[in-house]
Amino acid sequence: MTGHQVLVVGVGAARGVTAEEVRASVCAALAGAGLARAAVVALVTVQARVGEPGLVGGAALLGLPLSAHPAEELARVPVPHPSERVLAAVGTPGVAEAAALLGPVAGGAPGELVVPKTRGVGARPRCTVAIAAHSDSAWAGVARRVANEPSHQQTT
Repeated sequence: MTGHQVLVVGVGAARGVTAEEVRASVCAALAGAGLARAAVVALVTVQARVGEPGLVGGAALLGLPLSAHPAEELARVPVPHPSERVLAAVGTPGVAEAAALLGPVAGGAPGELVVPKTRGVGARPRCTVAIAAHSDSAWAGVARRVANEPSHQQTT
């Protein structure tokens, strides 16, 4: 990708994940890849988990909007690391990578995966994180609008 880029973090999570685990996992993935936290415009997950308190809280700790896509939409995105276990749990073979590639709103140009699915931090990680770069012109305005739409705002 060329030009100015923004980053979208896709997060897959098990029930019971904590806000701190989500925050720490996102920060660790960014740091491990040498990516700037300031470039991240959104966290994205599967619709079945968007109300999970740890995801909502993690997004709040990071100061980022949290948005979601239905499992059927994520399932249409080819991912390099599909999981039968995730497919059985939420209806798509990949959450973190597919969500990162799609970005906060479906229908735009897909991003470029810069950090593949990575296990979260901790002895027993309950989340996975993937990061995709998107063209600023394609997504920055969309992500800012998403952050201001009541349907995408989550409260703790």
